[in-house]
Amino acid sequence: MDHDLDGLDELFGDTAPLALTPAPPVRGLLQRVDELRINGCCQKVAWSKVGCIAYITQDGRDVHLSHLRCNPKTGQWEHTGDELLDYISNIYRGRELIHLSWNPSGVELAVVDVFGRLCLFSIVVGLNRIGIIRPCIGEPEDSLNAVVGLMWLNVDRTVPLYHPSEKVEGQWKYPLSQHRAMPPYNPSLKPAILTITRSGAVRLVFQTQDTRWHEVKYELDGFSSASDVLTHAALSPDKDSTILLVVHTINNQIRLYRMTIDWNQPFVKQQIPTAYSQPICHFQNLKIIDNCLPSAKLDGIDHVQPDLYLTPASYAQLSHLELLSQGADLQDPGAGPTVLAIFSHIPHHYHSIQLQEEPFSIISRWTLRTEKLGLHSCFGQLVSKKHNPSTSMVSEEFMLRRTSDTRIDRLILGFQQLHLGTVVATTYSDGNTELRDRLSMDVLPFDQEDDRVLGLGQIGFGFFDVEPCIHTTISPNACVKISLSAARKPRIIRMQISQTRLTELLDRGHMERIAIAFVLQSSMACTHNNNGDDLLMVMELFKHQLSLAEQSADLLHWEDFRRIFLNESYRALHVNLDRTIDQPTERMLRDPTYQKCFSLQNSLGYNGEQIPQSLSSKVAWTVLNLRMISITFMVAFRQNTGAESELNKPEVIQAMLGIVPWLLSLMNYIFDELLELNDMLYKHDSPFDLDSIRAKIISLNAPALALVLVSSSRSYLRYTCRGLRGLADIAKNNPHSPLFSPLNPIFASFPVNVSQVEKTLAEIDSGVKKAYQAATHITDRRRHEMERDMLVSGSAIPDVLGPVVERLLTTTMDNLKEEVDAGELYFLDVSWLGLSDDGKSITWKEEHMFDGMRKVEIADRQHGHDTASDTNGSGIEKQKASNKLRRCTRCCTAMLDGLPPKDRTCMWLANMQRTCFCGGFWVME
Repeated sequence: MDHDLDGLDELFGDTAPLALTPAPPVRGLLQRVDELRINGCCQKVAWSKVGCIAYITQDGRDVHLSHLRCNPKTGQWEHTGDELLDYISNIYRGRELIHLSWNPSGVELAVVDVFGRLCLFSIVVGLNRIGIIRPCIGEPEDSLNAVVGLMWLNVDRTVPLYHPSEKVEGQWKYPLSQHRAMPPYNPSLKPAILTITRSGAVRLVFQTQDTRWHEVKYELDGFSSASDVLTHAALSPDKDSTILLVVHTINNQIRLYRMTIDWNQPFVKQQIPTAYSQPICHFQNLKIIDNCLPSAKLDGIDHVQPDLYLTPASYAQLSHLELLSQGADLQDPGAGPTVLAIFSHIPHHYHSIQLQEEPFSIISRWTLRTEKLGLHSCFGQLVSKKHNPSTSMVSEEFMLRRTSDTRIDRLILGFQQLHLGTVVATTYSDGNTELRDRLSMDVLPFDQEDDRVLGLGQIGFGFFDVEPCIHTTISPNACVKISLSAARKPRIIRMQISQTRLTELLDRGHMERIAIAFVLQSSMACTHNNNGDDLLMVMELFKHQLSLAEQSADLLHWEDFRRIFLNESYRALHVNLDRTIDQPTERMLRDPTYQKCFSLQNSLGYNGEQIPQSLSSKVAWTVLNLRMISITFMVAFRQNTGAESELNKPEVIQAMLGIVPWLLSLMNYIFDELLELNDMLYKHDSPFDLDSIRAKIISLNAPALALVLVSSSRSYLRYTCRGLRGLADIAKNNPHSPLFSPLNPIFASFPVNVSQVEKTLAEIDSGVKKAYQAATHITDRRRHEMERDMLVSGSAIPDVLGPVVERLLTTTMDNLKEEVDAGELYFLDVSWLGLSDDGKSITWKEEHMFDGMRKVEIADRQHGHDTASDTNGSGIEKQKASNKLRRCTRCCTAMLDGLPPKDRTCMWLANMQRTCFCGGFWVME
């Protein structure tokens, strides 16, 4: 039976629907909002561009360090590390810490306490080994010295900005423009930082070439009463090597200044000590705005409708003050420096008027414009003015033009500038994050354009797995964020594509657009020297999502994604892998972009120590090792006029004792795999079939044939052969030298010698060149693509190289069998290389620890065995593990930590080991 309930409201006299009381705010939110209103410098968590995450503990007395890393056991990415920053508690003596900030290079960290005392730290070797470089000893405890604004000075470097990628004639284009980091710079090429205190004092702290720290302090004009005390301040570099300063007083007044630094010393490109000269700072008062409050007109609503209750904007109070410099590649005249103020309001649930309100934020903006004021043209016709036209110009006036405010029905807790200031990110108390256009403040939309890609957000990626938080910061590549609750418990949230949207849109075209979006992000990371581990973490989650999708139960689509991503990454970064036409190998050694691309390829196929790497990953991993060894040989064999040869230094020869057997083992492994393919051809007794060779390579998961066929890896092999030959000649000519004699037994212990390897590589090199030259229908562009496909897949051998492969696996290998003992080569133990998938290699990894940089075995760290030669005849050196162990966050390579070399001229060896050979950063274990 139906009942008519429409009259119940009239029965009880209610004329309006029942409104539920909003849920109370999460724990700690009210305190955080109050903190944002009181002080403009209170960032509790900061993410360095090199990958180190620092956050202040709940009691405000310590700083914890963490990072992302690939787990060596499982191959899965994770957030780990919870180590205290040394010296903090002793220096600050329990005073509350309120602000953290990394410098532009991501190496130096600024820590500020409630009294404005500034300590600077620097990453020494690992992301969790940070040392103090400037303590705050002697600074007074004065609340008026509290820092309300802080900015690191930029480093003089040029960085590219990638624009949206467009598909033209079936190929993706990656337009970019070069932009120079805005001055001023410290002429000593050292860190420099600016702070503004609550009392209006500007302090410049900087380091000189002698590594000493200095500071100068100035007082801004117009501070004479208690109403001039500052709550917020922001700084930004501007044109003509000046700095814009904007401050906010407790009486809601905004003041804009221009600052000029006269360093009194020339800018030097080399670290040449010069006499210290104190810089002088000049200030110009540009503009003052009274009653800086949200506008009464928001998004076109300038009155309260009778049937709509609109929360008054006057409730909102300033929580953030930002100064946006003219972003890179913003040609719009209205894209000049912009003062941005965020006003936030959280209702008081014990206030009767605010009982039904929801939190909201208002973004207000003022754009700085310069207008030249002059006299009317008729004044120029006066006789007294004709001979002095310049007098018609009076002065310049600085105008702050306000744009329409933007209201957001959520509480903004964080604001960050991304992609050279072209995009901004707003983070909210409910855990959500939005990317907005820097000019319009509109949220970057999701769209389905087929031939144009802007970034991950455009193609459906976002931060979906969120929960309310108090503190949030975004990774350098804006694809991972870390949030902290009131208890300072960190939580990592990765960008992901919603499973519903993935199922609806996943086809080959959309998969290609996803790959291109990752290419744009990765290319920006590579060219800006950002740590790209966060991108790899997001791609791992995307791979998992694909495995759950109905269309990709067998991960076929992931292989499509990986292939497209790697091929397009090499293209976007202009990495030429085709070295067949006499390209110098030194280019690949000096250009770090090659290393970064190889590192990406290696990481996408790494599955942990117990699961074999993919074929593509093995190729990239081997090339990375060859590149590192080639650089070592290049420096060791260089001839410095009037200086001692590097090879006469014990530290250099000691480094060779691990490199030489590793290289010889690799070359013997390659020839052993080629002989196995030779045996396969004769066993089947059938005509040569390149398809069967490709299938055999995939089944064996062996990179040997790809390493000798791909011109870039072959170039590295030939370069290292020259280094081995040079060392062999020196050791042979000095049989009684205690420095070189240990190398002789190493060279004599391998079946295949260096001359045989060089001869075979030269024959392959000649055959490949002739094959490409004979195929006149293959253009240079097509040859580049084939070389790239071979490196990326490890098995995509083009048909044009079929005759080269046939001759290599038949005639060349038959001749080699007559010169070497095939049995000895077969039984040679190369399990320590990590390229074989047999049980012996896996067992070796489980039972031994290997120094991937020095190529030596690390003895039992608990027993501390002394250095000794391995008894199995492989020539592996053992090194005492009395020191700490370094571990690469990306490829999981281990390295024994040690002291710098005693000979300062050998510091290049230590510098090569500052990062892993894959380009990843170390953490200490």
